[in-house]
Amino acid sequence: MLPFLLLGCAPAAPPVLFLLDAVHEITLDTPVDSWSALEADPDEYVPASLSVDGVRIPEVGLRVKGRSGSYRDLSGKASFKVDVDRYDADASVAGLVKIDLDNMVTDCTMARETLAWTLAREAKVPGPRVDYAALQVNGAPWGLYLVVEDLDRRFLDARYLHPEGNLYDGDYVKLDDGFESQVDFDDETQGWFELDEGTDVDLADIRAVTAALDAVEDAGAPLPDLVDWTEVQRTLAWEDWVGQVDGYGLQQNNYRVYFDPGDADRMDLLPWDADFTFVGEDTWDSSWWDPRGRLARLCVADGACRADLDTAVRDVAVTADGLDLETRLDALLAFTDEAFSADPRQECNDDDRAADTASVLRWIRTRSAEVGWEEAGR
Repeated sequence: MLPFLLLGCAPAAPPVLFLLDAVHEITLDTPVDSWSALEADPDEYVPASLSVDGVRIPEVGLRVKGRSGSYRDLSGKASFKVDVDRYDADASVAGLVKIDLDNMVTDCTMARETLAWTLAREAKVPGPRVDYAALQVNGAPWGLYLVVEDLDRRFLDARYLHPEGNLYDGDYVKLDDGFESQVDFDDETQGWFELDEGTDVDLADIRAVTAALDAVEDAGAPLPDLVDWTEVQRTLAWEDWVGQVDGYGLQQNNYRVYFDPGDADRMDLLPWDADFTFVGEDTWDSSWWDPRGRLARLCVADGACRADLDTAVRDVAVTADGLDLETRLDALLAFTDEAFSADPRQECNDDDRAADTASVLRWIRTRSAEVGWEEAGR
């Protein structure tokens, strides 16, 4: 399709994402020096142009997304983060100012994240919307990608009555010595929380939660009211049902926290990055009996919080069973089949996809009977 700015061409209709009714066309183009800079430092944004279903934005920020696990460099099927309004504060596409393009290399079904986030939203867990796109980079096809709504101010605007609070990124960090560290509410790592949205208060709100959690462990104090435990339990219950082995509860990873001004600035736990879902906890030597995330660990150790967590898990299971995820899986497989087969950077073959699909199918059919503290003998 020719760019709509050419003389005689009508403007393309604004793209509509997240309806899961078509595989969209997304194009990224970079100047040669931008691509070289991205190869040299994939974590830093470079200028690029973006086109979504024929609607072009001439300059956006582009960087490679991810750190390990599903990370691929530019010689493979890299994931990307697009900062749409980095150079033009008024720029947006389909109502978004940030877009994540996930490579789905850990998921031969191409359905895990979509199913997981569908359940999250139905279970009242604040998860992103997703869609699919065929990606082209600098004139070459890169394959099938998942378009993921970023957790930013527009996300908060759509989900909170008071979206002006502080949103922090709790994903693990790379250290100068090359090692990696998880980030949680403790004296050693709390300084690595990154403010994504809101007002810089020098992590005073984060440090207050850490101090309150210290008091719980040091003096047997009750769980602090600085945290909205109902929201935390709901997120942990979702992680449990979908087998999010790389989430906050089991790995202190892939999460955000939001201090909600509409709820006395109490903190909510928001999940992120669901590519390692529908996976048994023992696969990564972890257990919901002994979660690593400090909030999860304290909740499990507290009788009342643990009982409420069990109720939340049961509620998520009921929601999951009502969604008919097996039929949704079949529909997603058919929806993505052609793009899967045509993906030039695909790391899965047909046998891989069949085996992965059988695994997810078994999970959907049996998970609700397995979760819950009473059912599992926890």
